[in-house]
Amino acid sequence: MRLFEPRGPLVNSEYYPGWLDHWGVPHNTVKAEVVAKTLDVMLALNASVNMYMFHGGTSFGFTAGSNLGNRFQACPTSYDYDAPLSEAGDPTEKYWVLRNVTGKYLPLPPGEVPPASPKFGYGKVSLAPTGSVFQMADLLQKVTNKWPLTFEELLVPNGIVVYQTVLPFRIADPARLTLGDIHDRGYVFVDTKFAGMVSREQNMYDLAIYARPNQTITIVAESQGRICFGSQINDFKGITTNVTLSDHTLEGWTMIPLPITHTSRLQNALAHLHHWAAGQNMPPLGLQGTDKGGMTFFSGSFQVPEDSSHPRDTFLRLDGWNKGVAWVNNFCLGRYWPEVGPQVTLYVPRGVLHQGTNTLVLLEQEAAPCLTPDTCHATLQETHIINGPTPL
Repeated sequence: MRLFEPRGPLVNSEYYPGWLDHWGVPHNTVKAEVVAKTLDVMLALNASVNMYMFHGGTSFGFTAGSNLGNRFQACPTSYDYDAPLSEAGDPTEKYWVLRNVTGKYLPLPPGEVPPASPKFGYGKVSLAPTGSVFQMADLLQKVTNKWPLTFEELLVPNGIVVYQTVLPFRIADPARLTLGDIHDRGYVFVDTKFAGMVSREQNMYDLAIYARPNQTITIVAESQGRICFGSQINDFKGITTNVTLSDHTLEGWTMIPLPITHTSRLQNALAHLHHWAAGQNMPPLGLQGTDKGGMTFFSGSFQVPEDSSHPRDTFLRLDGWNKGVAWVNNFCLGRYWPEVGPQVTLYVPRGVLHQGTNTLVLLEQEAAPCLTPDTCHATLQETHIINGPTPL
């Protein structure tokens, strides 16, 4: 700092006691002793220090961001950051070490440090399918255009948009479907049959498909989080270029935003879907997006004891589920993706819960462990896991 400001105050406006995570990458940690040693040096120089983050917390809903360095990387729902206070606001070992260093230079607040909040495992939550994304899309308002529109052009802040077009011509077998760019993940279907994925994270933008004239090509596009730093923060989402099939540009698109970013709209859509499916006498799963229960909504309920010690913080564990979004009592906890880690559980703060019956809704995008009712469940446990296994 003295190289640029020889006389002014010493200020570290962003001192990192930890670091952020990305899906599919091991959880970041910084040793408490290392953080404390540097803090000691700065305070000994009478420097001012702002810790980022002292309490990282949670990116609830769809607020988790992403970064674009050598490649696009989406951040998980947890913003624990290996910070001095945990995601649940509890003091960690790092907190106590940094508190002791601070106490050498500044008076500490009087009184006891608040203890960690009590946690509770509410156990297994049985879930059942309530309808597929395809069934819901049939009931929602549609937008048509010659070319695919971005989320922003559709006035969709985040979440998922279903793009559909009908193939008007005969193509080779197989034919290469190419999306010049997808922001950020796309699930491709021919009629209702899952054909494959495209992924900005993996730099995969095309795949071979087989389709006949008059079949519907569907691309379910997911925004995985907006770029939050650097020169490319003007980050449009969805299908951002034309789509070609065997070098022929596909035209005549229908776009259907899913109402998953608006709690009341989602409630209404799920209620209409349930009423419609019952009237049609259709099985709940209907069109299974990936033939394994993907692109399907699931719901269930659990009980919170009716005594003064409840509700308490808890953590949602989704063993066997792949990737999706979770809601408790119509509050969007955020995205889950235990299949790639490192985050395995989602933080459920006690303020979201109430005594008596509580609800859990999942939108599973890829595959659900629901071949039998006994395996179709989630678990609410009292421990958080944000350092789970990740791909090689």
